[in-house]
Amino acid sequence: MFRKKVKILYVINDLSIGGAQRIVCNLAFFLSKKYEIHVLNLNFITNNELQKELMRFGIKVVDFKPMFKGDIRAIISIYRSIKKYKIDIVHSHLCMASFFSSCAALFAGVQNIVSTEHNTTIYSSNFWFYKLATNFYLRIGKKIITVSNAIKNIILEKNPSLEKTKVNTIYNGINLHIFDPQRYKHAKKRHLFDKKTVLIGTLMRNDPRKGFLTFSKCADKMKSLKKFQFCAGVNRKWNVTSDNILWIEFENSQDRVAEYLSSLDIFVLPSLEEGLGIVVLEAMAMGIPVIATNVGGIPELIQDGINGLLINPGNEIELEEAILKIYENEMLYEKTSNNGLLKAKSFSIDNMIQNHEKLYDSMMMNN
Repeated sequence: MFRKKVKILYVINDLSIGGAQRIVCNLAFFLSKKYEIHVLNLNFITNNELQKELMRFGIKVVDFKPMFKGDIRAIISIYRSIKKYKIDIVHSHLCMASFFSSCAALFAGVQNIVSTEHNTTIYSSNFWFYKLATNFYLRIGKKIITVSNAIKNIILEKNPSLEKTKVNTIYNGINLHIFDPQRYKHAKKRHLFDKKTVLIGTLMRNDPRKGFLTFSKCADKMKSLKKFQFCAGVNRKWNVTSDNILWIEFENSQDRVAEYLSSLDIFVLPSLEEGLGIVVLEAMAMGIPVIATNVGGIPELIQDGINGLLINPGNEIELEEAILKIYENEMLYEKTSNNGLLKAKSFSIDNMIQNHEKLYDSMMMNN
C-alpha cells in the first residue's frame, strides 16, 4: 500500500479523562504499525492523566505550554511539529484544537486535515469564537468524523452546502478484553433480587452537562428506600451535596472503570447533552442494565425497553420511576442486561480502528 510509514499528528485540547481523549489514546495504541503516531497536547486543562498512559506505551507526546486557555501560539507549535516530524495527516479533536490545527496544516501545506466532532452542541455556544472556528475548520478539512449520526445530522443541517461524503460517522469503540464481566468477581456474583443493597451508580467527569444534579436529586428522593444506595465514580467530588451518594474517587484507568462498573446493579447516565456516551457502552459490556437520557447519540445505543431505558433529561422523577421499573421486573432486568451486552459487542475497538484506517488510506491514495 505505502512504501513508508504514514505519519499522523493527533492534536487535542488536553489529555484529561474524557471520551475524546480516550479515543485518541485508543487510536495511538491500536492503529497498525504502518502508521507513525505523534500526539500534541495543547494543555488547556492541567489534569493530564492520559498523557502518562500514552508515554508509558512509548507514544511521542508534544507538550504545548499555553499562557492561557485558547493561546493562539498553539498554531506555531502545531506547525513546527508538522514540519519536524514530516506529518502526512493532521487529525484534531475538539473545537479549539481543530481550529488551530487547520490553520497550522494550511500554512504547512498538509492536504490531509481531519477533525472529529464529539458533541452535539457545536453550534449552541454563545461564544462567537466557537461558531466562527467551527465553520472554518469544517470547510478547510478534507474529512470530518462524527462519533454519532446525531452529530452528523446537525452538521449537515447547519451546513447544507457541505458535501455529504465529507462527513463520516465512526462510532467510538471499547476494549472488550477489559470490559468483560467474566474478569470481575463482582459481576459474577451480581443478582439484583437476592441482594440487601442495590447499587445505583454513575460515572462522569466534573461537567454540569453530565446531569449530576438530576442524579443527586433522585438520590435524595429515594433516601427513604433503604435498599437503594447511590454511588458516583469520580476523579474528585462534585460541589453537589447528598448524603445518599457514596463517593468513589479513583484514578480513571480502563481497568479501574471496569472494576467499578462490575460492582453496580444499575447504571445511570443522566446527561443533559451527549455526543454518544461511551460509558453507556462500557456499562452494557459489563452486563449491567442502563438508564440514560434521550439526548444526542444515546438513542443510537439504547432502544427503550429492549436493551436499556431512556428518560427525558433533567427529570429526577422519571429517573426514579425507571430505577423502580427495573428493580420490580426481573424479566426486564435480564432482557435489558443481555441485550445490552450483545449491543456493546458490536462497538469494539477493532471496528473503530478498521474504520479509521480505511479513512486514512483513502485520503493517502487520493493525494
